[in-house]
Amino acid sequence: MGDRIIVLGKAYPVLAAELHLPLVDGRRCLFLSVAGGPRGQEDGVTLGHVEFALLDSLDALDGKRLHLSREGESFPDDTLGGDAIGIGEDMGWSSSWTVNGDAHVLGEIQLDFSQVRSERYRCRLVCTLRRQDPMTGGPAGDEMLELVAEFTADVDEVDLLAGCR
Repeated sequence: MGDRIIVLGKAYPVLAAELHLPLVDGRRCLFLSVAGGPRGQEDGVTLGHVEFALLDSLDALDGKRLHLSREGESFPDDTLGGDAIGIGEDMGWSSSWTVNGDAHVLGEIQLDFSQVRSERYRCRLVCTLRRQDPMTGGPAGDEMLELVAEFTADVDEVDLLAGCR
């Protein structure tokens, strides 16, 4: 079971993956980056500013799922209490996928965590991609593509935005 990203039926190796869950103002905040695709490190998915209201410690991450949409909708199978506080902000969800010359943004996401050992997790990200409106940066049109990323990453509590607050 290798690390891979699948989009439009094609599989690409994961070239890099980062998983950070710092405690910010008493709540866990996610930063996730997975790189790989037809343009190498230029393609990938980044999630930031997603709070986990129901995760007190990293030890409780095993078997949990984040499931929410760009519009902030959460789903009953979200066991982490996901809250997309950064949607629409510069450091919110992003995707650098380009399909047929069009940039795409993330729509709905599901992210599952399975502990391999100590701080190492096997993750499975399933998300929809929608064409990005060049004027607003948000989604445009109704066409959706599915992206699946399966990867292993070490989780830590490094706060990448500490100097920006």
